[in-house]
Amino acid sequence: METDGHYAATAGGPAQVISAPAVVQGGGAVRLSRSALGIDDPMTVYQGRRFSMSYPASWQKGEAKDGSVAFVPPNGAGEAGISYGVLIDTVRPQNGVLDEASLPRATIALVQQLSRQNAGLQQVGQMTSLNLGGQAANAVELRGRSPVVEGGSALAERDWLVTIARPDGDLNYMVFVSPEADFPILKPVYSAMAQSFRAQ
Repeated sequence: METDGHYAATAGGPAQVISAPAVVQGGGAVRLSRSALGIDDPMTVYQGRRFSMSYPASWQKGEAKDGSVAFVPPNGAGEAGISYGVLIDTVRPQNGVLDEASLPRATIALVQQLSRQNAGLQQVGQMTSLNLGGQAANAVELRGRSPVVEGGSALAERDWLVTIARPDGDLNYMVFVSPEADFPILKPVYSAMAQSFRAQ
């Protein structure tokens, strides 16, 4: 996700807690190899204040003061924002998410908010319903511009937004991020991480 977005490398945000990535001339992040992505690594469990989740053992964890958390492979985040990995955060929708019918409305509102905060980010395809550990969830794919630069140009980025209602009416969301070309390689890992998510 890009630097002008709230969920990139904001001061004190989770991407700032993770060591800086390899950077190409001009400030962009570099594309990671399949082995560097750690997709065959064993999973380890993160147990936080508001949720637990499994993630590849070689990935780095960043926690922000506002409660947002990022998990990224080494060199997957830095000054340019998150180029590979996932950001997990919580928002309080205007009327709360109190039933299954209000989850899609809250998801649509969040997509609109993320699109405003990340220039050029757009929804691709329809929203789908998921079941994460017995809890209703929604998923939406988004397309934007990656911090990863190849041949002097920013690559296209594919984001997978997954939302799940919390018992208190808040909305947990996960944004799984990757350059579009690498998304099919990471999707099984991202799906396993989403399935392991448990709100506390």
